[in-house]
Parts: sequence; structure tokens; C-alpha cells
Amino acid sequence: MEREMLASQGSPELKERLPRGAIKALAKKYGYSLVWISRVVTGRNNGDPRILEDALQMAVLEDDKRAQLRRIVSSETPEILQP
Repeated sequence: MEREMLASQGSPELKERLPRGAIKALAKKYGYSLVWISRVVTGRNNGDPRILEDALQMAVLEDDKRAQLRRIVSSETPEILQP
């Protein structure tokens, strides 16, 4: 999955990459409604670019976490037991 994205544009893909509760956390941080934050993150409305910057940072962290979890689940020997 490509990580490069302009922080000035949202997309449905960006919203899908966010961890659970991210929209609610951004709404609380910036004082906007969940619906407004969702519309900004999906690119349906323009909004504060800081919202998109935070969303992108959260998405990158979530991508890394998901990749790490996939490695753990797909390995035959648990990582805890590997030297």
C-alpha cells in the first residue's frame, strides 16, 4: 500500500486505513462533529489541513501495526520465542 499522499486531500482509502476510534478522537481534538471530520478525511469537504495531517500520521501507524500483526499471525514460531 502506498504511503505517500498529499496531506491537503482526503480520500475514502485514508479513512479505511485509520484505526478504530480515530474519527472520534479527531472530532474531540478539533471540536468538530464526527460527520464533519469523516467528510474531511474522505475528501468530500475541505477542512483544516491539520486534521488530514493527523489522520495520515494515524493511518501510517495503523499500517505498521497491521503489518506487524500479520507477521505474528503468519509465522510458524511465535516471535516471542524467536531469538
